[in-house]
Amino acid sequence: MQSFRKSIEFFCEEKYRDLDYGTVYYVASRQTPELNEYVKTHADQIAEQINSDEDNWITCKIIYLEEDNPLFQATKKATLYSAMLPFDGLDDDIPAFLVAHLDIDDTELIEQVISGYYSTLQQMLDEVLDQGKFQDYHLRQTIVSADDSGIRFSISRKHDDGVMFSITPKPFPFTELSRLLITPLTYIVLLPDYDREIHFTAQVKALYVLFLNHPEGIRMKEIADYKEEYIHIYFCLTNRSDTDKLRGSVNKLLDVCNPNALNVKKSQCNSAIRRAIPNDNLCKHYEIEANYGLPHKINLDRSLVTMPDILKAK
Repeated sequence: MQSFRKSIEFFCEEKYRDLDYGTVYYVASRQTPELNEYVKTHADQIAEQINSDEDNWITCKIIYLEEDNPLFQATKKATLYSAMLPFDGLDDDIPAFLVAHLDIDDTELIEQVISGYYSTLQQMLDEVLDQGKFQDYHLRQTIVSADDSGIRFSISRKHDDGVMFSITPKPFPFTELSRLLITPLTYIVLLPDYDREIHFTAQVKALYVLFLNHPEGIRMKEIADYKEEYIHIYFCLTNRSDTDKLRGSVNKLLDVCNPNALNVKKSQCNSAIRRAIPNDNLCKHYEIEANYGLPHKINLDRSLVTMPDILKAK
């Protein structure tokens, strides 16, 4: 069985404190010489393939390390390491890493395995940024298989997670625009005339509020001018109470001025809106409209928008 087992590991030395988020360290194993050689010669190509995925918002870099290296001790299995954000219950002074021990010897699988690992890493970073913690299921063993239809991943289950059920979507009979309300204190985004909520993560919600604050729109080449406003909004919205210690990590990781990150977050934003408003004629008023070469904007009449003063542009 080809699989990889994930865990969180901690390293106390100073050299681990400033390693870049998004960098994946592959540590070779003497038991997998063919796998080692493949990653060594294809690391840049694998990273380029990962970065071409429009859903990836952190730039991936892959660094190949021999068994004898100054960072991570080699084990019986080839291993992946990547830096994690500080999360709840973690001593801030102890850097944490997402580690994957690869029980894999098939070079045809390794590119998809690293890509799958990287996808998990991004999800965990997203969750830590918004909630201060990540979901435990990310650390379950991942089984990898290949057949004529392609490579498949499955997550091993240690116990029954509950009863499976389906939800029938509520009908959407509306033809007029709804008010948009952001509630005080909880900052929930509601469409009261539709009796619906738009479910955003804190990062995406902060981007949406930023565009709501600027009905004239924002030119992408000038987005850096709005970074401090975005960070202020994000810190208001996040569930994290430890914003001071997060600022350094956020500045390093959550770069709204990074074009790829910005495009992914805008896409996530508009997808959430379309789920809440399954009507194209109405939905387009609430989405962040992309106008190439011109300001990107939300076309909703701002007289329909109510939000707490703390979120408004100063």
